[in-house]
Amino acid sequence: MGMIASIIIPAKDRPVQLNRAVQSVLLQPGSDRVEIIIVDDNSSRPLQCALLRPHDLIIRNTVTRGAAISRNIGIRASSGQLIYLLDSDDRFLARNFESDYVQYSQSPLLHYVDIFCSGARYCYPSSLTRELFFSAVFKSHPHICQTSSLMFTRCNLRFFDESLPKHQDWDLVLTYLSSYSHAQKIEGLSEFDRSDRFSLSRTFAPDRSSPWMEKLQRSADLRCTDDELRYASFMTQGGSTRHYPWATWLSSSASYLARREANPLTIAKAAYRRVRFIGAANKDVVQ
Repeated sequence: MGMIASIIIPAKDRPVQLNRAVQSVLLQPGSDRVEIIIVDDNSSRPLQCALLRPHDLIIRNTVTRGAAISRNIGIRASSGQLIYLLDSDDRFLARNFESDYVQYSQSPLLHYVDIFCSGARYCYPSSLTRELFFSAVFKSHPHICQTSSLMFTRCNLRFFDESLPKHQDWDLVLTYLSSYSHAQKIEGLSEFDRSDRFSLSRTFAPDRSSPWMEKLQRSADLRCTDDELRYASFMTQGGSTRHYPWATWLSSSASYLARREANPLTIAKAAYRRVRFIGAANKDVVQ
């Protein structure tokens, strides 16, 4: 019997969290017809997982290649009709592989579920359109379309942009939204674990955002307006005094707050970074 779904898990060290992630997959309905593909991104010791079954797979990178390349390696090695993404420190809390297969196996859309994070459930709208993407990810819906919440199908297979050091998940979502009318929320819940303060998603690294900003500017397919480009740049790099001089940042902050396009907390965090790291403006620093 063929696999109805593949779960792609990039991992580097953190064997305890990895076992927890794998166990969360096995607890879901239909897991017996799902393959788990772990891509070990050159961990200090080769990863093992006693929970894996004979048809599951561990692929080991002999050099560190990063999450985007590792995910693509897993996607290319997969055979399931549905492709789920799961980070090694996250968990599936409620996913139904059987039901998803029946309902969405031929869908060209990107699908996402609600997120549980830091003790709270984030409930998202039933769909996400291209026009609402930037305001959703930067203001209205924290963690929407976070990597471990995503699922897409083999009939419309997409890969992560391996040239981007950061924001590969946002880039993938925007790529889908630029081709289709919307992304669709489905039943389910994933846990996004933010306990690792040194993970890339929690690292203030404005220079790592620059390649994505450059891609947004040059890509006609992504259809970014000038207003969207300015907004994305401000939200990803506004905490850097090198990227945004104080006068420019203050003017932009006041404008976005007045139009309710930025949360006061977001502006306060950016101000904190600017003051705290004023002597290290040219460095990538941790929040």
